[in-house]
Amino acid sequence: MKEIMAKESSSSEKGVPAFEYSPATKYQPLLFELSRPLDDLENILLNNFAGQKIKMIDIYNQHYVDKPYFKKNYKDILIKLEAERQITANPSKGRKNSFGNTVEVIFP
Repeated sequence: MKEIMAKESSSSEKGVPAFEYSPATKYQPLLFELSRPLDDLENILLNNFAGQKIKMIDIYNQHYVDKPYFKKNYKDILIKLEAERQITANPSKGRKNSFGNTVEVIFP
């Protein structure tokens, strides 16, 4: 097993593998995207969907590929944005702390 891991190690010191995971760089955009914290999702959605009227499930389907976020992350951020009146939801969320897949989101 060590031999396999040594071949995949990103660096070595005098021939001894570091057995470390490579941090994301600008040359590895997927890894860079996966390192973004959840807090960034709010700004990303506001920028990417500005001026659009779109269902929650379509936001998720258009954005989640190659991103670390789950559907719940999107719903949580949309709940927060609606509470802060940064977006409009139609119909407004029903149950407390929920955001249905078919809710239409209007981004300013």
